[in-house]
Amino acid sequence: MNFYFGIDGGGTKSRIIVERDDKVIIESMVGNTTNPYAVGLDKACCNTRDLILSALDKAGYMKKDKVYGCKEWRFRLEAGR
Repeated sequence: MNFYFGIDGGGTKSRIIVERDDKVIIESMVGNTTNPYAVGLDKACCNTRDLILSALDKAGYMKKDKVYGCKEWRFRLEAGR
């Protein structure tokens, strides 16, 4: 089975959905922030990993399955950076 996930990473919390090939959402959850400006890059990466693994586990992911995903970070571009 193929699993597809999408993450909306925010400054205070992040959301993930997991769906199957037929576009049926099989898991949806909220986790900690995945925004590196809010918690630093290392913590943001750990939170992202934890969110993905938790959602896939609840969705019934097994090692033989394939997983595809997309992570959106909304970086604010500031002058001079």
